[in-house]
Formats: sequence, structure tokens, C-alpha cells
Amino acid sequence: MIKSQRNLAFCSRSGSPILWAIAMLALYWILLVLTSLYGGNSTSRPTDIDFSQYAVVQYATNQPDLCSAVMQFESHDRLGSQADRVFLYPSHWDPASDSTEGRLLLKAQTEYHVKLLPIEVQIPSNGRRTESLTKLLMFNMTQYDRVLFLDSAGNLDELYSLLGSPIAMPRAYWLDSGYPKLTSSFMLVQPSEIEFNRVWKAIQQDGNAESDTNILNNLYRDSAIVIPHRPYLLLTGEFRAKNHASYLGSPHATWDPDVILQDAKYLHFSDGPVAKPWNKTPAAVMEKEQPDCDIDTETGALDCRARDLWLGFHKNFAERREMICGAEFVPQLDGEAEGVWIASQKHNLSLPGTRKLIDQAIEGPRHAMLWIHNRIRRRE
Repeated sequence: MIKSQRNLAFCSRSGSPILWAIAMLALYWILLVLTSLYGGNSTSRPTDIDFSQYAVVQYATNQPDLCSAVMQFESHDRLGSQADRVFLYPSHWDPASDSTEGRLLLKAQTEYHVKLLPIEVQIPSNGRRTESLTKLLMFNMTQYDRVLFLDSAGNLDELYSLLGSPIAMPRAYWLDSGYPKLTSSFMLVQPSEIEFNRVWKAIQQDGNAESDTNILNNLYRDSAIVIPHRPYLLLTGEFRAKNHASYLGSPHATWDPDVILQDAKYLHFSDGPVAKPWNKTPAAVMEKEQPDCDIDTETGALDCRARDLWLGFHKNFAERREMICGAEFVPQLDGEAEGVWIASQKHNLSLPGTRKLIDQAIEGPRHAMLWIHNRIRRRE
């Protein structure tokens, strides 16, 4: 730091005043961006932000997604997120009814302090009904200054302090392409009538836009604020990968599953061909696709940490889903062979350090750990 100051001082004495001004402007811009991303003085941030102007939004148009949304709101409540929680749902669902939808809507409202917002599901003039486009209604929520959408739940309140922009998103670091696409796994939107009209026009006109991701990339690929995927976006599939250079940012960086999990802010289920955890995956597929154990190059010992953590993600998701929504929302085993395989995995979560590691990820200083229940219940 002293060396940098000397260099700047030397430049001010012997260099052009114009170059000096440019250098100072560049330094100011860098500091401004870093402050916006990482929140500046963390001790003053909670009192500086009026969280009534911010909201985290979820939506669902079917029962499985409704359960997932309620799970997400439970995490927001447990992790202490201060922003409003808003849920978009089809207007024909009645929170006062005895239906499954009514039960879960009421649970979200009364237990997790969620504001329920019934909507009419819009069908574009091109005739395409893509449910994921419903989330783009958040551009029209102009009662808020910032709206955050998450495919999974977590307290990412620090992102609300990003510089003003129509949208901020991470890039899909896992895609092998020359120009990484933005991902809508989560996004921070600054609602406005102008931007909503742009988005809605694109939905109406673009007959090839099969998803919200395509719409958003077409509109904002070159103008969105890019949220760094590390530490803000980690796929569960990364624990199965052999090459972690895309996530780590360098082929020479060290992959340590314990450290990566501790640092990650946002864990997103993506494990193809393993299904999303609210759908059933045959045990044979789970067994084939689970992470391999490695050999510690220094000790020669078997290192199964990535496998144990990955199995823990899926196991704890199922347990939380049953606890919050009910047993009917948990995919059931459909054969003796699957039961035998699941039973054989019970010891994985009792291996030394595994339970402690997951508990630390939940209860430690980091603000968000997604999907993982804050304790591991062993099935006897």
C-alpha cells in the first residue's frame, strides 16, 4: 500500500495533470464498484438500508413449486432476511380453503410473514405459455426499489445495495461457451414501468424465447450488472465435477469442498442426470452419479468429503420438505433395491466431521446456506 501511494505521488509531481486526473477517476470508480458489491462498512449497513423498499419474490403455478417456495420462505425467516417476502400465485388458489394450496399459502403468510399476491397467469400473444416467464412480472412491482428473485432461499440482503441498474445477475459459469450467458437462478431487479414494458414486448414478439433466461439475455446481456458467481452461486453438481477451473477461476486453484461450502452464499440444485430433489431419481442413477472419492495425495487416505456433502444436500432437502410441507411432497421409494441402497448410505452422514461441517455451514458467520436443514436426523 505504501508503495502504491509513492507511485501515485510521483505521478502527481512529474506526470501530466490530465493523466493524474484520469488515474484518480479510475481509482475512485474501482473503489465505488467494490463498495457497491461488498457493502462497504458492514457495521453501518443495517441502519443505512430501508428494507421496506426491498422485496424477495417467489412464484409458483403448481403444488410442487408451491412447496419449494414455502421452503424458501422458511429459510428466509430462519436466516433473518429483513426484506419483504412476496409470493406470486394463481388467483384461483384460495388461502382460506382446506385444499393443499390453501394450507401452504396460509402457512407462508402466518408463519413466515409472506405477503400473498394473487395474479392472473399471462399468456403472450404468440401463444407460448412458459411458466417461468411469470417471474418477469417482478419488473412491474414498482412499489419496491429493488426486488430479488432466488431459485433457492437465502439471506443475500447485502445485494440490495448494488448500484442502480435495471437488473443484476450472475453468469452461468458452468456453460462451455465463448460468451457466458447470464443465469436467472437469481436476479436483482429495479422495477420500472419502462423496463417492464420492454420485457413484456420481448415476450410478445419473440416466438423463439422459450424461457425467461433467453428473454433476459437478449435484453440485458451487455448491460446487466454481473454478480460474481463466487461466492454468490454454487451448483450442487460442482461437487461431482472433475474439473473445477470454471468455478474457481483458474486451473491452478485448489478445490477443497469444505472451504468452498463454507464460503458459498447460494447453493443451487443442478445435478443432471440426477433430477431436482423434489422429483424422484432412481437409486441406480443416484449411485452411479454420486461424487467419487478421491485419494489424498499427501496421506494416501480416501477422501470422500465431496460425496458425503452431496448426499447430505439431497437427504436434508427431503427431510426439510417433509417437515415443512408434509410427507406427500417427498418422492417415495418404489422398490426394495432402492431401500437397500438408501440404507447403505446412512453411515455416510455419521462419518467424523461430516455432520459438524454441515452444521457449521448453517450456523456459522455466513448469512445463507440453502436447502440444507440445520440438523441431520438419522432414520433408524
